[in-house]
Amino acid sequence: MKPLKLCVHGAAGRLGSLVIGALEEYPNIVLSAALVRGGSELIGKRCQGEVLYSAELDLAIASADLVVDFSTAQASLLCAERCCAAGRALLIGTTGHSEAERRTFAQAGERIPIALIPNTSIGMAALKSAALEISQLLPERCDIEISESHHAKKKDAPSGSALWLARALAASRSLSINSAREGARKPGELGIASLRGGDVVGEHTVHFFLDGERIEISHRVADRKIFARGALFLGQKLILRGKGFYDVDDLLG
Repeated sequence: MKPLKLCVHGAAGRLGSLVIGALEEYPNIVLSAALVRGGSELIGKRCQGEVLYSAELDLAIASADLVVDFSTAQASLLCAERCCAAGRALLIGTTGHSEAERRTFAQAGERIPIALIPNTSIGMAALKSAALEISQLLPERCDIEISESHHAKKKDAPSGSALWLARALAASRSLSINSAREGARKPGELGIASLRGGDVVGEHTVHFFLDGERIEISHRVADRKIFARGALFLGQKLILRGKGFYDVDDLLG
Protein backbone atom coordinates (compact mmCIF):
# COMPACT_ATOMS: atom_id res chain seq x y z
CA MET A 1 0.00 0.00 0.00
CA LYS A 2 1.25 3.45 -0.91
CA PRO A 3 2.31 5.38 2.22
CA LEU A 4 0.30 8.42 3.26
CA LYS A 5 2.34 11.60 2.83
CA LEU A 6 1.94 14.04 5.73
CA CYS A 7 2.61 17.76 6.07
CA VAL A 8 2.66 19.09 9.64
CA HIS A 9 1.77 22.79 9.91
CA GLY A 10 3.19 24.15 13.16
CA ALA A 11 5.94 21.53 13.17
CA ALA A 12 8.08 23.35 15.74
CA GLY A 13 5.27 23.74 18.25
CA ARG A 14 4.57 21.58 21.25
CA LEU A 15 1.96 19.40 19.55
CA GLY A 16 3.31 19.59 16.01
CA SER A 17 6.67 18.21 17.14
CA LEU A 18 4.90 15.40 19.00
CA VAL A 19 2.99 14.47 15.85
CA ILE A 20 6.29 14.10 14.01
CA GLY A 21 7.71 12.04 16.87
CA ALA A 22 4.65 9.78 16.88
CA LEU A 23 5.17 8.82 13.23
CA GLU A 24 7.42 5.97 14.35
CA GLU A 25 4.21 4.28 15.56
CA TYR A 26 2.58 4.69 12.12
CA PRO A 27 4.82 3.06 9.49
CA ASN A 28 2.21 3.67 6.79
CA ILE A 29 2.54 7.47 7.20
CA VAL A 30 5.64 9.35 6.02
CA LEU A 31 6.55 12.96 6.69
CA SER A 32 6.73 15.00 3.47
CA ALA A 33 6.94 18.51 4.94
CA ALA A 34 7.46 20.29 8.27
CA LEU A 35 6.11 23.84 8.19
CA VAL A 36 7.22 26.54 10.61
CA ARG A 37 6.56 30.28 10.78
CA GLY A 38 8.48 32.63 8.51
CA GLY A 39 11.69 33.82 10.09
CA SER A 40 12.09 30.76 12.27
CA GLU A 41 15.69 29.82 13.04
CA LEU A 42 14.77 26.22 12.18
CA ILE A 43 14.20 26.92 8.47
CA GLY A 44 16.60 24.79 6.42
CA LYS A 45 17.53 22.54 9.31
CA ARG A 46 16.84 18.81 9.29
CA CYS A 47 13.55 17.71 10.86
CA GLN A 48 13.24 14.00 10.10
CA GLY A 49 15.01 11.92 7.48
CA GLU A 50 15.53 14.10 4.41
CA VAL A 51 12.77 16.53 5.39
CA LEU A 52 13.90 20.04 6.30
CA TYR A 53 11.93 22.65 8.22
CA SER A 54 10.35 25.10 5.78
CA ALA A 55 8.06 28.13 5.60
CA GLU A 56 7.09 27.47 1.94
CA LEU A 57 3.40 26.83 2.54
CA ASP A 58 2.30 26.05 -1.02
CA LEU A 59 5.20 23.70 -1.80
CA ALA A 60 4.79 21.87 1.50
CA ILE A 61 1.05 21.35 1.03
CA ALA A 62 1.54 20.21 -2.57
CA SER A 63 3.96 17.51 -1.37
CA ALA A 64 1.38 15.92 0.93
CA ASP A 65 -1.81 13.89 0.86
CA LEU A 66 -2.84 15.13 4.31
CA VAL A 67 -2.06 18.29 6.27
CA VAL A 68 -2.29 18.28 10.06
CA ASP A 69 -2.47 21.77 11.57
CA PHE A 70 -1.28 22.58 15.07
CA SER A 71 -0.29 26.20 14.44
CA THR A 72 -2.35 29.22 15.51
CA ALA A 73 -5.96 30.14 14.88
CA GLN A 74 -4.98 32.78 12.32
CA ALA A 75 -2.38 30.63 10.55
CA SER A 76 -4.83 27.75 10.25
CA LEU A 77 -7.17 29.94 8.17
CA LEU A 78 -4.45 30.57 5.60
CA CYS A 79 -3.56 26.89 5.68
CA ALA A 80 -7.17 25.96 4.90
CA GLU A 81 -7.24 28.41 2.01
CA ARG A 82 -4.08 26.91 0.49
CA CYS A 83 -5.27 23.34 1.06
CA CYS A 84 -8.43 24.18 -0.86
CA ALA A 85 -6.36 25.53 -3.74
CA ALA A 86 -4.19 22.40 -3.78
CA GLY A 87 -7.03 19.93 -3.14
CA ARG A 88 -5.47 18.47 -0.01
CA ALA A 89 -7.20 17.03 3.06
CA LEU A 90 -6.79 19.07 6.25
CA LEU A 91 -7.17 18.15 9.91
CA ILE A 92 -7.14 21.17 12.22
CA GLY A 93 -6.27 20.54 15.86
CA THR A 94 -5.70 24.22 16.59
CA THR A 95 -8.22 25.97 18.88
CA GLY A 96 -9.37 29.53 19.56
CA HIS A 97 -11.46 30.07 16.41
CA SER A 98 -14.46 32.40 16.28
CA GLU A 99 -17.85 31.30 14.99
CA ALA A 100 -17.17 33.17 11.73
CA GLU A 101 -13.89 31.29 11.31
CA ARG A 102 -15.63 27.99 11.98
CA ARG A 103 -18.05 28.84 9.18
CA THR A 104 -15.07 29.50 6.89
CA PHE A 105 -13.82 25.97 7.56
CA ALA A 106 -17.29 24.58 6.92
CA GLN A 107 -17.31 26.33 3.54
CA ALA A 108 -13.91 24.80 2.78
CA GLY A 109 -15.62 21.42 3.13
CA GLU A 110 -17.29 22.11 -0.21
CA ARG A 111 -13.86 21.71 -1.83
CA ILE A 112 -11.79 19.34 0.35
CA PRO A 113 -12.11 16.87 3.21
CA ILE A 114 -11.57 19.04 6.30
CA ALA A 115 -11.98 18.29 10.00
CA LEU A 116 -11.95 20.76 12.88
CA ILE A 117 -11.18 18.77 16.01
CA PRO A 118 -10.29 20.88 19.07
CA ASN A 119 -9.23 17.80 21.02
CA THR A 120 -7.73 14.89 19.10
CA SER A 121 -7.80 12.52 22.07
CA ILE A 122 -10.00 9.53 21.31
CA GLY A 123 -10.79 9.39 25.04
CA MET A 124 -12.23 12.90 24.83
CA ALA A 125 -14.51 11.80 22.01
CA ALA A 126 -15.69 8.97 24.25
CA LEU A 127 -16.35 11.47 27.06
CA LYS A 128 -18.56 13.58 24.81
CA SER A 129 -20.49 10.55 23.61
CA ALA A 130 -21.02 9.33 27.17
CA ALA A 131 -22.05 12.80 28.39
CA LEU A 132 -24.66 13.11 25.66
CA GLU A 133 -26.07 9.69 26.51
CA ILE A 134 -26.27 10.57 30.21
CA SER A 135 -27.94 13.88 29.36
CA GLN A 136 -30.64 12.10 27.36
CA LEU A 137 -31.47 9.87 30.30
CA LEU A 138 -31.85 12.67 32.86
CA PRO A 139 -34.92 14.89 33.39
CA GLU A 140 -35.23 18.44 32.11
CA ARG A 141 -34.66 19.90 35.60
CA CYS A 142 -31.06 18.63 35.56
CA ASP A 143 -28.45 21.43 35.64
CA ILE A 144 -25.37 20.84 33.47
CA GLU A 145 -22.01 22.52 34.03
CA ILE A 146 -18.52 21.98 32.61
CA SER A 147 -15.26 22.65 34.43
CA GLU A 148 -11.86 22.57 32.75
CA SER A 149 -8.26 23.00 33.92
CA HIS A 150 -5.13 23.73 31.87
CA HIS A 151 -1.60 24.98 32.34
CA ALA A 152 -0.94 28.61 33.23
CA LYS A 153 0.24 29.59 29.72
CA LYS A 154 -2.80 28.40 27.77
CA LYS A 155 -4.01 31.28 25.63
CA ASP A 156 -7.73 30.56 25.28
CA ALA A 157 -10.33 30.29 28.01
CA PRO A 158 -12.59 28.45 27.99
CA SER A 159 -10.67 25.79 26.14
CA GLY A 160 -11.70 24.74 22.65
CA SER A 161 -12.45 21.29 24.04
CA ALA A 162 -14.77 22.69 26.72
CA LEU A 163 -16.62 24.75 24.12
CA TRP A 164 -16.88 21.70 21.88
CA LEU A 165 -18.45 19.72 24.74
CA ALA A 166 -20.68 22.63 25.71
CA ARG A 167 -22.01 23.18 22.19
CA ALA A 168 -22.96 19.51 21.86
CA LEU A 169 -24.70 19.35 25.23
CA ALA A 170 -26.37 22.75 24.85
CA ALA A 171 -27.75 21.81 21.44
CA SER A 172 -29.21 18.58 22.81
CA ARG A 173 -31.22 20.52 25.40
CA SER A 174 -31.66 23.95 23.76
CA LEU A 175 -29.49 25.64 26.40
CA SER A 176 -27.45 28.83 26.20
CA ILE A 177 -23.73 28.75 27.10
CA ASN A 178 -22.32 31.02 29.81
CA SER A 179 -18.56 31.10 30.26
CA ALA A 180 -18.43 34.36 32.24
CA ARG A 181 -21.03 33.94 34.96
CA GLU A 182 -21.61 36.66 37.52
CA GLY A 183 -24.19 36.18 40.24
CA ALA A 184 -26.75 33.39 40.39
CA ARG A 185 -27.17 30.67 37.84
CA LYS A 186 -29.92 31.43 35.32
CA PRO A 187 -32.44 28.86 34.10
CA GLY A 188 -31.74 27.35 30.72
CA GLU A 189 -28.00 27.86 30.68
CA LEU A 190 -24.93 25.65 30.67
CA GLY A 191 -21.96 27.15 32.50
CA ILE A 192 -18.25 26.68 31.82
CA ALA A 193 -15.67 27.29 34.57
CA SER A 194 -12.02 27.63 33.51
CA LEU A 195 -9.04 27.07 35.81
CA ARG A 196 -5.47 27.93 34.80
CA GLY A 197 -2.29 27.08 36.67
CA GLY A 198 0.91 25.09 36.83
CA ASP A 199 1.62 22.50 34.16
CA VAL A 200 -1.79 20.84 33.88
CA VAL A 201 -2.03 19.20 30.44
CA GLY A 202 -5.81 19.13 30.32
CA GLU A 203 -8.76 18.12 32.47
CA HIS A 204 -12.46 18.32 31.60
CA THR A 205 -15.41 17.36 33.78
CA VAL A 206 -19.11 17.42 32.91
CA HIS A 207 -21.31 17.87 35.99
CA PHE A 208 -24.97 16.85 36.08
CA PHE A 209 -26.74 18.32 39.13
CA LEU A 210 -30.10 17.01 40.37
CA ASP A 211 -31.93 17.44 43.66
CA GLY A 212 -30.26 15.11 46.12
CA GLU A 213 -27.74 13.60 43.68
CA ARG A 214 -25.20 14.44 41.01
CA ILE A 215 -23.17 12.72 38.32
CA GLU A 216 -19.67 13.73 37.22
CA ILE A 217 -17.78 12.34 34.26
CA SER A 218 -14.17 13.37 33.65
CA HIS A 219 -11.30 13.07 31.21
CA ARG A 220 -7.74 13.81 32.34
CA VAL A 221 -4.63 13.90 30.18
CA ALA A 222 -1.24 13.04 31.67
CA ASP A 223 0.79 12.93 28.43
CA ARG A 224 0.39 15.20 25.39
CA LYS A 225 1.45 12.34 23.13
CA ILE A 226 -2.14 11.12 23.14
CA PHE A 227 -3.11 14.20 21.09
CA ALA A 228 -0.43 13.39 18.51
CA ARG A 229 -1.45 9.74 18.25
CA GLY A 230 -5.10 10.76 17.98
CA ALA A 231 -4.36 13.28 15.23
CA LEU A 232 -2.58 10.64 13.14
CA PHE A 233 -5.32 8.07 13.74
CA LEU A 234 -8.06 10.53 12.80
CA GLY A 235 -6.04 11.81 9.83
CA GLN A 236 -6.04 8.29 8.41
CA LYS A 237 -9.83 8.29 8.71
CA LEU A 238 -10.19 11.72 7.11
CA ILE A 239 -8.13 10.88 4.03
CA LEU A 240 -10.66 8.17 3.15
CA ARG A 241 -13.51 10.69 3.09
CA GLY A 242 -14.75 12.78 0.22
CA LYS A 243 -15.30 16.52 0.34
CA GLY A 244 -16.97 17.66 3.55
CA PHE A 245 -16.63 19.33 6.93
CA TYR A 246 -16.17 16.68 9.60
CA ASP A 247 -16.22 16.34 13.38
CA VAL A 248 -14.53 13.58 15.36
CA ASP A 249 -17.87 11.75 15.61
CA ASP A 250 -18.05 11.60 11.81
CA LEU A 251 -14.56 10.15 11.53
CA LEU A 252 -15.05 7.56 14.26
CA GLY A 253 -18.38 6.61 12.73
